[in-house]
Amino acid sequence: SNAKETEGGSRLRGGSSSGSRSQKDEEEVEEEDASELDEDDERKLRLLSFLFDIIYRKEHKLIAAPHIIAYMLKLATSSEEIDDVRVNAMKVLIVVADTPETGPILVEHGVYTEMKRMVDEREGWDVISITALDVISNMIIYRSANAMLRHLDAHTFLRKLLSESGFVGLQATLALSHLDDVSLEAPSLPGQNLEALIKLLQSAVEQDVVYDILWDLIPGPLSSVKHIVEGSNDAVRNTLLDAGLMEELLKILEDSGDRKAEDIVCTLEVALMLARTSERARHMVLLAEHTVQEAEERLLKFERAAKLAGGLLEAAATGGRGAEL
Repeated sequence: SNAKETEGGSRLRGGSSSGSRSQKDEEEVEEEDASELDEDDERKLRLLSFLFDIIYRKEHKLIAAPHIIAYMLKLATSSEEIDDVRVNAMKVLIVVADTPETGPILVEHGVYTEMKRMVDEREGWDVISITALDVISNMIIYRSANAMLRHLDAHTFLRKLLSESGFVGLQATLALSHLDDVSLEAPSLPGQNLEALIKLLQSAVEQDVVYDILWDLIPGPLSSVKHIVEGSNDAVRNTLLDAGLMEELLKILEDSGDRKAEDIVCTLEVALMLARTSERARHMVLLAEHTVQEAEERLLKFERAAKLAGGLLEAAATGGRGAEL
């Protein structure tokens, strides 16, 4: 989620794939829109903005989720509401979905079913149908409701969207790759989607805003790549390598001192899978041997810290008789 559209673990889009607007542009549009809104719509938009900011914190969304999902879904799916209200209600759902604990709650409230219906009934890709797909994607990438979503045939629904161009095809790839036990092989997975995924990974590595989002590596393009490499064939892996995957993995390792431990571990897992099946990948690893060794040293420090923490808890629980460290 992203309360300010470009901060935090962001997968929340601004509603348009045309790029970010300046603050001045946003203020002018808001003033223009406000003059055309009736009092009831203004009240709803203020409420939605208020909720969005409140539930940005994880502890708040866990408390609020059971109480607001039904109303957000009602606003999002009502043809009587203006598009701004519907989109902002869906943005609240996206923020609610931005933690693994809420996935099952959203599915139980029918959010996936209704968002899928809005996508299926689209006359063309517009802000409503794209934002509905965003909600579905955020429900999936934390993998906590995957059994429920597979029962609802989410994998079949997403496969139908893989051939769509631009952000829609990329979003479908990201979501589908995070569903459990889904095989993603050529030619079912278009090469253009894989290339777009690596470009997205590059932007995430460099912390650039893309599609109005500042992307996390996990969950995000890096975890997506990992799941694809795990469940794909040589043709898909070669396409990823041709698109520059190995170069991006090595960039992450080069910056290992500034990265989360889970990002480094995932990067090494992907690189290892590639090295086991690709001579080209093995050659690139050997050329970057020093970089890999530095990443290994940093992870060993984390392992040492984990042992110390375990020893601390053991000592506290046993009256100071913890294991030697």
